Amino acid sequence: QSSGMEADKMASLCAKRPNGDYRGVVRLKKLPSKAQTSASIIVSDIFEKKEGSTPKYNITENDITLVYLNDDQSAARIMHNGAEAYAIFISEKLAQEAANNVNNDLGIDAFVTTRGELYSAEHWAKMRAENRSIDLADINDDPGILRVRGLPFEANRQMIVDFFQNISIDNVFFPNVRPSDSKPSGECFVAFDQGISFAAKMCIEKNGQEISGRWLEIYESNQKELVNRCKAALRAIAHRDAHDVGVLRLRGLPFQA
Repeated sequence: QSSGMEADKMASLCAKRPNGDYRGVVRLKKLPSKAQTSASIIVSDIFEKKEGSTPKYNITENDITLVYLNDDQSAARIMHNGAEAYAIFISEKLAQEAANNVNNDLGIDAFVTTRGELYSAEHWAKMRAENRSIDLADINDDPGILRVRGLPFEANRQMIVDFFQNISIDNVFFPNVRPSDSKPSGECFVAFDQGISFAAKMCIEKNGQEISGRWLEIYESNQKELVNRCKAALRAIAHRDAHDVGVLRLRGLPFQA
């Protein structure tokens, strides 16, 4: 259960972002490169391009939100799909009309969505920007790192700590799940606080032993391999409550959810 302070914080956040169900928003995908860095071009060339007439939708640059799909915003200039845009209209009817009238010759995908989706897109874009650089402050300057393979899918940090008998373990990192099926990869990285020589000794002693009936393969590793395989885990350790288990993940939701 949330504490009173957490509840007040959540209520405050919701108050700042009202009308999440409002469907007067148009989402634009596959933007031309020149539109990926300019809200004014989106207004003039995509929505309000009417020869010899007054603006039809009365939409301005302030109604446009650009969301970058790449950590480096400058990359949007050379990527066909480097950014998306969200446009907020004064009515849901007008948003639907604008989406239907977007110039298909430009190859842009336009469809109506909600303010809630816009808020979510802004949130994840902010998270990507904050997490661009991986902070290795929680790993020793000269760590001994082992890569452990062949783990059962249910393996967790405590199982690894118990396997190594809690000897000089600085941290345990699990790689990102497999993108093809979202299952665990069956491996982890263990950082020891006694350095490389100690890790090499542990590698020799523990290689070929088992956890839950599964024989393990253990190799010496390094920071570069750890970062490449465990980016999500390294970002997570920056948050104090990263190991809390009071979170549910829902998959297979209907689109309207």
